[in-house]
Amino acid sequence: MPMINPTILVIDDSPTVRMGLKATFLEVGIKVEIAAGLAEAEAQLDRSSFALVVLDRHLPDGETLPLLRRLTTGHFGKPTPVIMISGSDKIEARLDALALGADFIAKPCDPRFIVDRAAALATLELSERTGARPCRVLVIDDSATYGNAVAVELRRGGHDVVLAATAAEGLRYLSLQKPDRVVIDVFLPDADGIELARRVRELSGARELPLLLLTGRESSTTRKRAADAGVTAFLTKDSPLSVLGAWVLRPLSSFSSRGLPAGGVASDSSESGTRPVALASSLPGGGGRGSHDELFERVVAASGLSTVLGSSTLKLALRRSGADPEHLTPESLARALEQIE
Repeated sequence: MPMINPTILVIDDSPTVRMGLKATFLEVGIKVEIAAGLAEAEAQLDRSSFALVVLDRHLPDGETLPLLRRLTTGHFGKPTPVIMISGSDKIEARLDALALGADFIAKPCDPRFIVDRAAALATLELSERTGARPCRVLVIDDSATYGNAVAVELRRGGHDVVLAATAAEGLRYLSLQKPDRVVIDVFLPDADGIELARRVRELSGARELPLLLLTGRESSTTRKRAADAGVTAFLTKDSPLSVLGAWVLRPLSSFSSRGLPAGGVASDSSESGTRPVALASSLPGGGGRGSHDELFERVVAASGLSTVLGSSTLKLALRRSGADPEHLTPESLARALEQIE
């Protein structure tokens, strides 16, 4: 049963963070008390019980992990759910908090995401809200440059981003917490990304978890292996990061529990406008109307190539795959695209 009139304690030395979170919680009907440091917070905790505590990882008057341990083990009368927030996105800090029984959200963090997590952890009853909900996204990629770019892009949308540089780090994190989405690079220093995806699929509660595979280049062999491993979708690393953001925002109901669609084609890949593998389904008008010439022209336009280069390249590729560019149909196009890399 939801708590009646619960109160949350926010402990953070930043007045902006404290007041911002207080305003956000009040908007959804949750009472809030605030503290600027450990001494003030401990005095409040000795006086009152709280439904949940939001605790900054770094405070000016002491170490926060001992307080976190006391909160989660019932030192103040009963175990209290804790969300630790931190300006560090190092996975070690997140793992330390999770191991002590807390949630962890990296700054800058969207107050809407903190509210959602607080409601889930403390069974809070919230006022009705509308709009897309931010997600928690695990990104397993050893490129710090690409990982940080992904984090910046996704945090603009309010998402909490977990950055893991190796398969081992990603699996350790997954043993402690289930994210909403997982993004895996196909090449990792300690594992093959597709085999890692297979291992993730085998974890408890991960059967329906949306998995995106980052590739340098799509191929039919990679697509088949990934489909067999349960990968949900592909994205090449040269695609705009906005495509990744759009994939993360897709509702869970839109993802297939059986992995990639037939043939391993991920509709997400076509959103960059430069991949021919999903053109049959992305062409204007569905690719099923008009003359053969019109269909071929739409394929060229959707390929992202120049008119001259696209026309000659696609004619050659179609002929090699057994399709006649001069008598192209949606069916022959779909068969041909299965073989075009």
